[in-house]
Amino acid sequence: MIAIVIAAAALCATLVAAAILRRVAEPSSKPPAGPQRILFPFVANGLSRRALDAALNLARTERATLVPVFL
Repeated sequence: MIAIVIAAAALCATLVAAAILRRVAEPSSKPPAGPQRILFPFVANGLSRRALDAALNLARTERATLVPVFL
């Protein structure tokens, strides 16, 4: 009986270790399937030219669409 319990515990430990190793081996971040969007927040008081230029450069680099968001 003790041998069966030890064998079952060893089997469970092996299965848990295999599941953990499989999860670690998979790439953690997959590229998005659809088109990417970058939100650019702005307010009525003004628009930061530097922030807009940075967002446009990022959108161009990532081949994403820049989406303005009025706050």
